[in-house]
Amino acid sequence: MKALILTTLILTLGLSPAYGQSAKKPRKNKKLPAKTTSSATYCYYPNVIDLVLTEVSGGYEVKSIVENKYNSPIKYLYFVTTGKIVGEGHHVRWEIGDALPGIYTITSGVDDGCPFCGQTRTVTITVK
Repeated sequence: MKALILTTLILTLGLSPAYGQSAKKPRKNKKLPAKTTSSATYCYYPNVIDLVLTEVSGGYEVKSIVENKYNSPIKYLYFVTTGKIVGEGHHVRWEIGDALPGIYTITSGVDDGCPFCGQTRTVTITVK
């Protein structure tokens, strides 16, 4: 009777395998194969590496110099805080006309399906 009570206490106190588990020894983990590297695809966006402005009457001639590693088709994009951009491509004209005195910027970027994803360039001018 004492042995039965002792066995019952041992089972009740959780010294037996957990519910639903067997009392077998745990299996060793299988050795996994060495980690292999996959051929990952990296995204590369064309970058504006320089933005050159030359002052002309009524504005600036603008030239964007772009690094396009994969020669993907691109569209040049410009954002200005005053005036307008005339033309398309890497060589355009920024017409500021009779802009009030102040500080203005031009930002150049490219679009290869993802506008302004690559590096952009911004140039600041001061109109006096």
